[in-house]
Amino acid sequence: MVHSQDVHRGAPNCKDHGAVPENHTPTPDSLRLVAKALEWALSMHLPIRPVPSMLIAFSPFMTNLRKQRILIVEDEPSILDNIAYSLETEGFDPVGCTTGGDALGRFDEGFDLAVLDVGLPDVSGFELCKEIRKTSLLPIIFLTARASELDRIVGLEIGGDDYMVKPFSPRELSARVKAVLRRCGEPEPIIHEPTPSGLPLQIDDERIQVTYYSEILSLSSTEFRLLRLFARHPGRVYTRTQLMNSVWKEPEAAMERTVDAHIKSLRAKMKAVKPEIDPIETHRGMGYALKERW
Repeated sequence: MVHSQDVHRGAPNCKDHGAVPENHTPTPDSLRLVAKALEWALSMHLPIRPVPSMLIAFSPFMTNLRKQRILIVEDEPSILDNIAYSLETEGFDPVGCTTGGDALGRFDEGFDLAVLDVGLPDVSGFELCKEIRKTSLLPIIFLTARASELDRIVGLEIGGDDYMVKPFSPRELSARVKAVLRRCGEPEPIIHEPTPSGLPLQIDDERIQVTYYSEILSLSSTEFRLLRLFARHPGRVYTRTQLMNSVWKEPEAAMERTVDAHIKSLRAKMKAVKPEIDPIETHRGMGYALKERW
């Protein structure tokens, strides 16, 4: 953690390996270095509480720090206000909408995450998510009064990143927003591993895009990682646990039924291109594999 006295005393000289003299004056480079570290820590929502004087001292060097914008789509004004207040106190810039149509109309404004109520007056949150997923991998958290496992699976299957059941604590929602943003904000290494020849698949890691029989598939980030893993080893059978550990960034938060739901969705999207081909094979009691012989 950066302490407030560092603002006045500067960073210690690595050659001295000792206390910083009281008359030590921080250089612009040292201020810039500490500012960048502070900027990154704040953007990742790490548990630090810088004092105001620290932010004032470092603000000239914090060129990329901005409040992350959260789209809240909720038709109950009291719930919308509580969510917005909680997120604002945590340093976010919340934007509220009461209908799906209003949210889609403002989507081009640019957001870092969306919180979608499932029971909207004009369109369901699930349908709204499907519309968003046609053009964006924006992280999405669902809010709903439906507590069944099936509803949670459906929400995750169509591209949701988290799912909260009403009634809920706004503070818990804020914590989940931070967790999802941290998870989605971690850049994945780009691995240029060629797809085996003979497959009707082209994996583009840089564009996060899969072409199947010359058609680009509209995939969620999880579906993309699943298909990329399968494509590297056609015919290899992966257990649900292996898939969770290889594809999910927080495998402990996933369920085996969640894996099944994503596989079902991935199959449906691929069969929409080639209905006569079942590209992902189920091995009863063992797991799943990509078809080896086409």
